[in-house]
Amino acid sequence: MSLAEHAAMKKPRRIKEMALPKLEVGAIAGMLVCSLLLYVFTVNQEARLNADQMEIRKVRETNVRLRAELSRRQSPDIVEARALLELGMAKPAEVVFAPQASIAPPVSARSPSLSAVGVAEGY
Repeated sequence: MSLAEHAAMKKPRRIKEMALPKLEVGAIAGMLVCSLLLYVFTVNQEARLNADQMEIRKVRETNVRLRAELSRRQSPDIVEARALLELGMAKPAEVVFAPQASIAPPVSARSPSLSAVGVAEGY
């Protein structure tokens, strides 16, 4: 084999050897970009998950508070106190004398007050 033939055979090899690293660099760059996008997506999803979990916790706390308030408002003592003091109602064995102008006695004439029987002003 002559030197010229040998040189002709080496040229294609060099081109091939140089093309292969470019392909590898492109593949590595593509994988890095995909990895970066996957990382950003994962961080974003984690932040959204944390926000959703915090919102669920707040809703559950509100639900517990509202259930407790509902239970308190439905207790027989509170219902009876409101009926007696706010609506002027009486127990079956009691007689209530109301002024002519209104059915329920004025607030100052009522006794006991709502706060005395454990009912908050806003109940």
